[in-house]
Formats: sequence, C-alpha cells, structure tokens
Amino acid sequence: MENKTFVGLFKKVAISVWPILVASLVVDQLLTAQFEKTLSSPEGIGAQIWFLGLASILNSLIFPVIIYLLCFHALFNLKSQNFARQLNQTLIETVRSWGSILLWGLFLLLPGIFRMYELMFVPFVVNLSSAYDNNQADAFKLSTEFARKYIWRLSGILFLFQVVFPLLLTATLDQYRNFLKHPLSATALSSIDLLLTLSSVFILSRIFVRWLKEKHDLIQAG
Repeated sequence: MENKTFVGLFKKVAISVWPILVASLVVDQLLTAQFEKTLSSPEGIGAQIWFLGLASILNSLIFPVIIYLLCFHALFNLKSQNFARQLNQTLIETVRSWGSILLWGLFLLLPGIFRMYELMFVPFVVNLSSAYDNNQADAFKLSTEFARKYIWRLSGILFLFQVVFPLLLTATLDQYRNFLKHPLSATALSSIDLLLTLSSVFILSRIFVRWLKEKHDLIQAG
C-alpha cells in the first residue's frame, strides 16, 4: 500500500534521511576545502588530488542512492529484507549510467546533458519496476522512455529543484550553510535541503508510479 501524502513520507524518513543528508553536505564541504588547499599549494598538485576526486565521486554516488531507497521504502512499503540487494543493484546501475553519460559527453556537451537527463530515473526503475525486477527490461531503456514521454513536465521540476532553489539558497544563505564555519546555522538550514530533497523525490515518484501503473509494471509492496 502506498503512502500518498508528502506528510506521510516526511514523518517516515525525515529522522533517518536528515543525518545522511547532513553527512553528505559535510563531506562535500570538507572535500571542496581540501581541493582548494591542494590546488593552491606551492608544492603543486600531487597524488592526493586523485584520492579527493575518488572521494567526491563516492560521496555523489552513495549518499543520494541511500536517500532514494529510504524514500522508496517509505512511500511504497517495499520489502525491507531486500534493501541490501536493492542498494547494490542501484549502485551498479547508477555507475553504468555515469559511464554512458561520460561517453556521450566526450563528443559534445549538450548530448551529454541530455543523456544525463534521460538516465536520471534509473534508481526509480531499479526499485519500482516489476519488469526490471524480473529481468525483463533494461533500466536505461525504461528510464529513457519515461524521461522522453514527460520531457517538459520533468524538465520543469528538475530545473526548479536542482537549479532555481539551489541558486536562491546560495545567493541568500550560502555563508550560513558552511558547516566548517557555522555548524549550528548550517545544521539548521540543512532542514531546507531536506524539504527540497524529499519534495522532489515525492513529486517525481508520483509521476513515475502513475506511468508504471499505466504499463502494469509497478513492483508489489512487501
């Protein structure tokens, strides 16, 4: 049975997602500060830059995937015993999608950006599609099909949550969101990031699930 309201989602996952989100933000800011320190070092760029790059990639991969899974489980009452398997499979498919995006982006910037948009819904496919769960569909194909069908609606939602709102926060509250300088205010303001993250997942999930139901492809809840 689905939880149909944003309030229901918030009550179920806020207390677990918030520390994960804060951890991701802290790691990102620590890595950014270390990047800047390394790049300005008189000794030049050393091997440390590769470690920082790898750490940044892992941070951008692991934390968002965990947040997606927690939201999906709360919204659609997925089987909790499958969490580890779903996490592993979502990570694998996300890494695959990054490789595809990189290949497209090597030729031209715009195709790379469009490919990134097409594959943004791979985590939704992995966790909510019964066809994918039964090895009857490819995650890339389903994500692309969904992205192209609702291109204008999804583009507008993504632009709002990933461009407009972040820019507004940066322009107005950026100095108070620095955990290294203002840990208390940054922790408090991370609640805004939490609301935006959960709101975007909730809205996109509703559209995706409606599409799956039309295809009779929604995975069964636990």
